[in-house]
Amino acid sequence: MVKEKRFGRIREVIPLPPLVQIQVESFKKALQIRDLHPRVREEGQPPELDVVPPSEREDVGIQAAFKEVFPIEEGGMVLDFIEYRLGGPKFGPEECREKDLTYQIPLHAKLQLIHKDTGLIKEDEVFLGDLPLMTPDGSFIINGVERVVISQIHRSPGVYFTEDESHPGRFVASIIPLPKRGPWIDLELDNQGVLIMRVNKRKFPVALLLRVLGYDEKALKRAFKKAGDLAKGILEAEVDQGREKVKALELPPEKALLKLFTILRPGDPPKRDKAINYLYSLLADPRRYDLGEPGRYKVEKKLGIKMKTRTLLVYDEKKGVFKDQALVPTLAYLLGLFAGLEEYEVDDIDHLGNRRIRTVGELLADQFRVGLGRMARGVRERMLIGAPETATPAKLINNRPLVAAIREFFGRSQISQFKDQTNPLSEIRHKRRISALGPGGLTRERAGFDVRDVHRTHYGRICPIETPEGANIGLINSLAAYGR
Repeated sequence: MVKEKRFGRIREVIPLPPLVQIQVESFKKALQIRDLHPRVREEGQPPELDVVPPSEREDVGIQAAFKEVFPIEEGGMVLDFIEYRLGGPKFGPEECREKDLTYQIPLHAKLQLIHKDTGLIKEDEVFLGDLPLMTPDGSFIINGVERVVISQIHRSPGVYFTEDESHPGRFVASIIPLPKRGPWIDLELDNQGVLIMRVNKRKFPVALLLRVLGYDEKALKRAFKKAGDLAKGILEAEVDQGREKVKALELPPEKALLKLFTILRPGDPPKRDKAINYLYSLLADPRRYDLGEPGRYKVEKKLGIKMKTRTLLVYDEKKGVFKDQALVPTLAYLLGLFAGLEEYEVDDIDHLGNRRIRTVGELLADQFRVGLGRMARGVRERMLIGAPETATPAKLINNRPLVAAIREFFGRSQISQFKDQTNPLSEIRHKRRISALGPGGLTRERAGFDVRDVHRTHYGRICPIETPEGANIGLINSLAAYGR
């Protein structure tokens, strides 16, 4: 038996955690696999993975992506998702390295097609392509070459209050959803003292949206009573109505909705249904606008409210009206900052509490969602063109867009890199690397000194020393030994 003798004077209090755990646990959670070591159940049979049964699966990773894209409805037919199944790998990691193959597992999905007219249900298991499988040491083998998908650090979704750099003494409120899951919203005062909202490079008085949500002057005075005269920036905001200016809060909600639509979509004819659909897809549709669980938590904590969903607005289909979740509390907080009230404070955006790490599982699930979305478009086209009687799930599905999206992610993405195999230590370091670059992140040219700098919250979490010299300094970091 080997005995360990230490010559150091400082005794180790806590043993080091598993250093590639960040990669392995994230991938297992995304695919809902219990163990990355495939097991041979019976002699002569291919190895199988220990996967969580469909009835016990959580709404995360690729399961959440399926639930988001399906059901697909078009032309009197509905294609719905039941469950997915993961097969075992054909070849082991060693064989894949030798033969220049990809270490991967087949993905099948059980789908059902429902004909609305006849009520006929056809069920099918469809092959959706192969998914690269992570090896137990946290890397992927793509065409015989080992690759690592590094984690990405970005600003956490939520609501932030910062000082306006171009106008000292003023503040800006930003509502940020998950990357590529909705528009950034900025709330700020203009030179006339009117509180405006910026969405998709368009700006308008926030009072207009509040009127659409059914708020009147009396209700807003109650909500902003702490702000005193500063609330005039909302209450007295005016909009152009023909040749004259009208108070936004004096417009009927219907007219306010059409006016908002003409500002956001200047070329389109203003019609009520179109305006409702556009506002719904912009801020209330969970498929298009999503703060995510981290964003929802941050908003609730900062504003002291409870949100029912992860969207900014909620649409009540029975009454045909939009309801607010976090907009009025955000405005109240912003006005509190302007008023200089004690309990209101500005956020430090470089604080690690306001940043989060997107690990390999989340990045893969995002790309999977993109591929499924492209595949769904093809399904809708086939539903319209083909004959409904002969349609089956297998005939409607073309897996090429999904396969291409996964291949692009592992082969060409900025965060999928050749594994650094100089020595075992450099391999571990590579798997614990954190980048602020990549899709949905920063670019070298845009990143300023503040983002690159060492922050007091880095100590013990992100290594304050190890970073490349040159253009990427401070944008590529490593997790500290005990950082998770």
